[in-house]
Amino acid sequence: MIQITHRFEMRDGIAQVVIYCYTPVEYEFATDFNEIKNNAITTVNGIRDYVQNHFSHIQNQTAMIIVNGVVLGSTAISNILTSLGNKKSE
Repeated sequence: MIQITHRFEMRDGIAQVVIYCYTPVEYEFATDFNEIKNNAITTVNGIRDYVQNHFSHIQNQTAMIIVNGVVLGSTAISNILTSLGNKKSE
């Protein structure tokens, strides 16, 4: 099960939402490409759903995404919410 939490933090002098996502260890040790792809899609969809449920009211904010302790990057929350339309096509 994927666990997602967040905190509001100051990073490099900029207020950011930091989204922490913890995935099961077996997600990292998949045996074939299709399983890796499915686990990645599940994780991304979980982050999208979390953002939609918690941050739809602050779309102009920047969010840093950290998965299992690894910083994936920063993006505007509005970008994540905009990509929700693409979720159905995956």
